[in-house]
Amino acid sequence: MPLLLLCGMGLGACYAVVALLVVGGMLVMLPFTSRYTYNALPVTRAEFIQKSWPLLVGFPVAAGCVLAIVYALWRELPWSRRAIITYWVVSLVALSLMAIISGNAADLLTSVAMFGGIIGLLAWYLYRKPSVRAYYSAIGALPHNRATRPPDIARREA
Repeated sequence: MPLLLLCGMGLGACYAVVALLVVGGMLVMLPFTSRYTYNALPVTRAEFIQKSWPLLVGFPVAAGCVLAIVYALWRELPWSRRAIITYWVVSLVALSLMAIISGNAADLLTSVAMFGGIIGLLAWYLYRKPSVRAYYSAIGALPHNRATRPPDIARREA
């Protein structure tokens, strides 16, 4: 496995665990907290939940997607690179929609520039770099990654 994919697998697992712990901690503490603030302004519990729902929903969804990518990398499944690119494209679309809805053009430009650059680098790394292309060609040929079993194994078992 190429080093950057191995590092991505480890960092992705750490991100997912931390995200789930943070959101889980927030959900556990929510009923026991009497004062809530949002952007340093006091708000009610209902207002806090109303304004924090992207965080409370988005982090677990993102963590689940990252865990699926980590699993695919760990099991050396060939669809892992499509999952990586899809995750970043969906993240770009989600952030762009949030910037459009909030009317913040600066966030939109920043999101498109940053995520566009990340997606471009990932596309080059996953689909153009010779060593990574060779790795994915090799794992595509593994028996557990084929749709059907190789004929020589089927003949030996018969």
